[in-house]
Amino acid sequence: MHFVWGGVLGAGLGAAGYAGIANMKMRDWESTLIQAWKNNVGVVDAISNLGGRVRDFTEETSTSYWSGAARAPLGPHSLADAAAKAAPAVVNVTLQGGSQGLFNGAPSGSGVILDPDGTILTNAHIVAEALQQRRQGGGGSRAAQPTVHVALQDGRVFEGRVISADRLSDLAIVKIESAEALPCARLGTSAGLRVGEWVLALGSPLHLQNSVTAGIVSCVDRKAVELGLAGPNSDFIQTDAAINSGNSGGPLVNLAGEVVGISSMKALTADGVSFAIPIDTAKHVVAQLKAHGRVVRPYIGIKMLQLNEGKASMLRRADPAFPAVKAGILVPQVSPGSPASRAGLRPGDIIVGYAGQKAPTTAGLIRTLGEQVGKPLELQVLRPGSPGEVSINIVAVEAPS
Repeated sequence: MHFVWGGVLGAGLGAAGYAGIANMKMRDWESTLIQAWKNNVGVVDAISNLGGRVRDFTEETSTSYWSGAARAPLGPHSLADAAAKAAPAVVNVTLQGGSQGLFNGAPSGSGVILDPDGTILTNAHIVAEALQQRRQGGGGSRAAQPTVHVALQDGRVFEGRVISADRLSDLAIVKIESAEALPCARLGTSAGLRVGEWVLALGSPLHLQNSVTAGIVSCVDRKAVELGLAGPNSDFIQTDAAINSGNSGGPLVNLAGEVVGISSMKALTADGVSFAIPIDTAKHVVAQLKAHGRVVRPYIGIKMLQLNEGKASMLRRADPAFPAVKAGILVPQVSPGSPASRAGLRPGDIIVGYAGQKAPTTAGLIRTLGEQVGKPLELQVLRPGSPGEVSINIVAVEAPS
């Protein structure tokens, strides 16, 4: 099964150079896990989960969704009510001029207004050419330079300005100026999503503005490596809500009308297999872009595998020497000369705690390391053949962009 990142969604109407095709591969997880333990072969790259708390936006984030809307019976207008709440903040983003024109394949996608001041979140691939021109100093004639046009649901059109973007997460911030306060979306949380929950995808597929499709959450943590995506990509929300060319950057919302994801890509050769960036990831990216103009990602030079009781039991059956743990982070591989190697971390180690966390997750560790780049972080590690826990102080460096 083939997947298209970006190219089919929004930029598929003309943006060149961003589509990436990958194959989904079925894995024999049991043999892979045993191989990871026996041969120190990495199973899952230490991908950067960018989910985190964003001070600017979490004050407006609802915490009552699960105690309210989710428990209410699904009525004939439940989906329509959710769409009506989110729709005014959904925009159509079109890149005009430059190497492409409106009628010969202008990159087009969607976006969502985060703040009444005109701050918009969209996909980076939609505005990639405009961002590149800005970084190069905007050389050439004004007519040849790409212009970002932002159309609101009520018909108003603004010229947008690309503030910053992060290629790895495929997220960008665009700003428009308005004399009046603009409608903005209410951000939810992706942490509480459940498989089978109803969601809506809003956007402008095929230049058809103000379109809404509905479906359910098919998977809440689809791994980037399962989609053949390399690098520090976060997990994705998988949904069967129709996401088509032009939906890129548009919101995925729950029945409370809260944004829980940003539409990102779809399966090229199948219907009902689409993916969105979790909104908790997007919040963190936005905060990093606003604070630093870039996303600061940590590097320590390891591969990680999240352990649960089932995986640990499987590995223990394969090797009785495997520590008696029910949770933790297995380190199958350590890069020579890396910060982890210099700190004394070894292949086969199991991280069972850090910074007071006794149920560590790969996402949580990466987030903590990212907040402490250049500062020591103490890890509690179980090591085969060593009695008790071993304490290791590790200092993350910023990963090259």
